[in-house]
Amino acid sequence: MSATARTVADNVRRLRTARGMSLRALSVELKGVGHPLSADALNKIENGRTPAPGAEEPKQIRRVDVDDLVALAQALRVSPKSLLLPWTETPNTPVEITGAGSVTATAAWQWADGQKPLAAADDDRYGELLRFRVDSTPAWARSPLDDRYNEMLTESVAKLAMFEGKGRVKFENNGLSVYDTDGRLIRRTELAVNQVDVEGES
Repeated sequence: MSATARTVADNVRRLRTARGMSLRALSVELKGVGHPLSADALNKIENGRTPAPGAEEPKQIRRVDVDDLVALAQALRVSPKSLLLPWTETPNTPVEITGAGSVTATAAWQWADGQKPLAAADDDRYGELLRFRVDSTPAWARSPLDDRYNEMLTESVAKLAMFEGKGRVKFENNGLSVYDTDGRLIRRTELAVNQVDVEGES
């Protein structure tokens, strides 16, 4: 099973037992939210949890699909990410994320919260962090500031295309700066004012 599939099974088991619920009681809750799963199906889901050292893998395992995941989160009174992400005691504990491999628990939760991508370039050449934050939030929940950042980034990346993507976009001093391949500033866009062009190019 994948790392995330095991994590979901671990968390279902952990949260169900923490609430003192039997498999049958959780089954009743799921029926109440309109997504019935039998106690036997829930047992097969939990069979997918991380096995104890030396224990054999159970033969009957049921994978959780996205509808199951959302319904289980509703029935257990948690957010879906509380089922998707490994539960750790410390922020620096390594956790396995499907498609990303081993990362710290902090990095995983920042990613799930829409704060930071799991793999961003150290110098953030193309403003990945900014774009990630904007695109991870629905338009109605974004502030005008977020939308202005996104507009600035789009314009700056378009300018960078003149250099076949080999320059750099950097967020600094309340604005976005575009540098060419020699490190020269070719465009500066301030957050609260109009574009400021450097060296005569627009």
